[in-house]
Amino acid sequence: GAEHPETLTAANNLGGVLTTLGQFGEAEKLYRRCLEVSERTLGAEHPDTLVAIMNLASVLDDMGHSPEAETMYRRCLEVNE
Repeated sequence: GAEHPETLTAANNLGGVLTTLGQFGEAEKLYRRCLEVSERTLGAEHPDTLVAIMNLASVLDDMGHSPEAETMYRRCLEVNE
């Protein structure tokens, strides 16, 4: 289903391909959706949720949205402390 962990993994992988293709806006939308579903279904500290946060932060940085990217990266660090 749409919220199954394997589906989220596939969506995150597609986001990586979109990023490589320079389709940052589409990747951002996909990563945001993955993050929302992952937080809701797996929890904020689940490793897959942290991957979703990092992927979103990375594409935001690629898009020049560094302040938001920094916030996302710091969020990951806080969970790991």
